[in-house]
Amino acid sequence: MQVHAKARVRVAKPRTEVYDYATEAPTLAKVFVGYGAIPAILRAEMMDGPLRVGGKRRVENSDGSKLTEEILELERPRIHAYRIVSGLEAPFSLLIRHGDGTWRFEEADGGTDVTWTYDFELTSAVAWPVAALLMRVQFRQAMQRALDRLKSQLEG
Repeated sequence: MQVHAKARVRVAKPRTEVYDYATEAPTLAKVFVGYGAIPAILRAEMMDGPLRVGGKRRVENSDGSKLTEEILELERPRIHAYRIVSGLEAPFSLLIRHGDGTWRFEEADGGTDVTWTYDFELTSAVAWPVAALLMRVQFRQAMQRALDRLKSQLEG
């Protein structure tokens, strides 16, 4: 069973510029400030060299958790996809087995449409009500805030 979250923004900048900024590991801490029970990102860095498919990224959060993400797909300037492979702590570890994030960058009139989706694989059907509240509402809001900050940083 899965829970899906999605956020979108249009940035008035060329797609390659938006893609390059959004996929730099340090950018995550600049834009993802969390929301509600969703912690902010304090630091993110590649663990084993440059950004590449199969590479691992360490993400340190304001709640003390340290996630490891694996890069699943990378096609400049179109797509960046990854999976949380370890580091989820309670309450999230009780609800979620893993999460798959995908950023898509599409040319749009006057800029770039950025669409960020997340699919969370749940630990069980019993987890659905709480996971749906956290991920569909709070995590989706955190995602939208991050994209809005990305837009502001690139355009401002």
